[in-house]
Amino acid sequence: MKEGTEPYIRRAELYSKNPEIFAKIELKNEEIAEALELVLKTLDTEKKGILYEYRAESGVVNEVALQVLNVIREYKDMTELRRGRITLDYAKEVVEEFLKEIKFYMEIEKNPQSYLIHMARYHPERVETRQGGGSLIISS
Repeated sequence: MKEGTEPYIRRAELYSKNPEIFAKIELKNEEIAEALELVLKTLDTEKKGILYEYRAESGVVNEVALQVLNVIREYKDMTELRRGRITLDYAKEVVEEFLKEIKFYMEIEKNPQSYLIHMARYHPERVETRQGGGSLIISS
């Protein structure tokens, strides 16, 4: 058996027994889009000189937004990066591009995870696997 396939086989077995459970806990395109919209609002507010993080009712959406903001802050605030540091405007442009791409997938594909599947297939270096802890599930 190819290395790394065990989690997928196990997930397939679990999914075949209770697909409705997976449907409720898997991350969806619309949740990512909502998180990125929160990030944009937060960055707009920060650009005005006010530090405020917008929140959603969904904990999953808030977690995704927080992770995106943490990455942005890492590249924005690290003085040792020098020229690699980014501005708020640049961060907004990047987030807007991801949001456009997600909305494109939401329009052309009925699968609520189409963007995540695209990312997993065509950008495997962006999909981080975690050992031992809880994480969001991305299935294809």
